[in-house]
Amino acid sequence: MQPDPDASVPTTQPDGDALPAAPPLSPLGDDAVLASPNDVSEPPAHLDAVASPPDALTPRETVSASAPTETSPQPSAHPPSAEQTASALSPPAAALSPASPPSREKKKAQSPPVSERSNLSPALRKMLRKAASPSPPRRRQALPDEQELERRGQVRGLQTLWNKLGYRYEDLQRLRNLHLSNRSLGDEDMAALSSVLDERMVQVVELDLLGNRLRDASLVALAAALQRGATPHVTHVQLSRNRIGDAGVKALATALSEGAIPRLSELYLNSNSIGHEGISALTAAAEGGAMVELTCLGLSANAIGDAGVKALVAAASAWLPDNKEDRYAEERKVLPNLKELHCRGCEVGDEGLNALANVLEPRNGGLPALKSLFIEEARLRHPSLKAACSARGIRLDFF
Repeated sequence: MQPDPDASVPTTQPDGDALPAAPPLSPLGDDAVLASPNDVSEPPAHLDAVASPPDALTPRETVSASAPTETSPQPSAHPPSAEQTASALSPPAAALSPASPPSREKKKAQSPPVSERSNLSPALRKMLRKAASPSPPRRRQALPDEQELERRGQVRGLQTLWNKLGYRYEDLQRLRNLHLSNRSLGDEDMAALSSVLDERMVQVVELDLLGNRLRDASLVALAAALQRGATPHVTHVQLSRNRIGDAGVKALATALSEGAIPRLSELYLNSNSIGHEGISALTAAAEGGAMVELTCLGLSANAIGDAGVKALVAAASAWLPDNKEDRYAEERKVLPNLKELHCRGCEVGDEGLNALANVLEPRNGGLPALKSLFIEEARLRHPSLKAACSARGIRLDFF
């Protein structure tokens, strides 16, 4: 029969004397000997080291515990001190500290990139690799130079021009008559059109720009295109009802004097702002041998005045320069093929009409091919002009 552990232990002997007190159990075992209370002033160093938490370690002890030396310890003649004993019994500081979670960078490095997963299609992996690759540094764009700005302006001008005209550059390669009348074309549009006119457009025979908003700059651009050989076979040029002045006519006269459009037969400059300077430049080009094939010249509704008519008369009285290639060629007057001359509303007075009548007399032989002369209705009964026209069979009319 086993004794009951919960039963109380007797503290007296059978004869009534008290039993001696049992010594306390030592945590170090039965062989350990405890000192008396009078001899022990403080707990042993090794017990203090065991009972103290690792946080109570001094910096010196922590360094000695966490960084052991690589060389083997040498036997010492002196016994180990309490500090050395505590350092030997205490666990390393790294073991006592809680384990830190692995960093995200390590986890990301361990996992394969999205672009290398096997469950993706090759095209998708290629796209993901391209997206993950670092983009090249953006280069700073240089400012456009003057030529680039001019090119961009021409492109914008052509786009605007095509919207107004309703056809494209390919149409210009096959059209014989460029009817661009009443399209509200301005200087920018004319500059764009002149930039695409070239010498390959040999099929174009008529250029109609009636009723637009063309100024001197437009005619300067057109003259530049004609000078470089654009539309060499043009015979009909209609520039009436615009805003062209003397500067524009001078540019056109320069192009004609340099051999542009030698087959020109009809030139209409009615209802513009041309003065006697523009007419003088035009007649000077005629005296140089230009406009030999011209049959119709329209100058109505321009303020050329008597000075402009006198310049025209002086040119009509002159002879064309000698033809050096053919010594036996017949000498001809300036504007030998002109058949119609429109001078209505040009502010011409009696002085100008008398000069015109003088050159038209049969004995002078000016403008030998002239058949029709258009002037104001009030000037139809001018005596000298009426007589000269009747003698040569020229029709004198106001419209």
